[in-house]
Amino acid sequence: MALTHFSVGDIIRVTDMNNIIDEVNEKVDVENSAAAHNCLYRGKDLTNVYTLDALSSKIQANDWTDLFIGDYIDMTMTSTVGGTEKVRWMFAGFDYYMNRGDTAFTKHHIVMVPEDAFQTLHQMNSSDTTNGGYQSSAMRGTVLPSYENAISASSAFGSHVATFRELRSNTMNSSIASGAGAGWMGASTDWAWYDSRLMLLSEAMVYGCRVLSSSLYDVGAKNQQLPLFRLAPDRLVCGHGFQKSKSSRYSWWLSGVAGASAFCRVSGNGDSSGSRASSSGGVRPAFLFV
Repeated sequence: MALTHFSVGDIIRVTDMNNIIDEVNEKVDVENSAAAHNCLYRGKDLTNVYTLDALSSKIQANDWTDLFIGDYIDMTMTSTVGGTEKVRWMFAGFDYYMNRGDTAFTKHHIVMVPEDAFQTLHQMNSSDTTNGGYQSSAMRGTVLPSYENAISASSAFGSHVATFRELRSNTMNSSIASGAGAGWMGASTDWAWYDSRLMLLSEAMVYGCRVLSSSLYDVGAKNQQLPLFRLAPDRLVCGHGFQKSKSSRYSWWLSGVAGASAFCRVSGNGDSSGSRASSSGGVRPAFLFV
């Protein structure tokens, strides 16, 4: 359906939208920049369109033509904490992390986020504590490193998984009020820079603001909303396991401390939530593809 065939009030199907974006890309002088392509959602399967090396070469040349938010690559990975699973990795943002970190990250990149949380649910900690902040959680210390190795394997994304500098909360005081309000106690009180290849998202990356996070130490350099969630807010809601989002909805963890015993997460119905650290939740992290 051609772009000129639409009128105000028409209902546009997803297939029509994909055609519109392709037509705009062909007929309108869309700037070939990360910034411009962060403003358009498409959702096209690029699994067999580009090899990983070709995609990497393209973005390192700062060439964003035919790349849009919501496009995706399907990849099978095997971790020690989740087994073998197929994951749909969506393009969530282009050059989001450019020049960030105590050592500036300067490679062009795509922020990749799973369409659904991984197939295995995990705890942030085995007990209901946030002592030591996000950095000291079992999620950060045990679960994410296993998934980092899985996506960095030669059978998955290999050397295209970047190492970057992440600012993480590493101290919590249970005696001070949390920024979550309503009587919540316990807040992050310090942070530090760490090497990272895989990160849980902050509330700001998801919602565009801090909601239940206890303090500024829970946000750090992850302080802007990803284009994926700005352009397609329905993507906040997901299942766990490949393409389960249409049949089930599950909560998934974020990196913010909510209080002395709880971390932040997105609930299964899409609202902002804080849940005790020993609860089981989905793992839906991000990495930088270079």
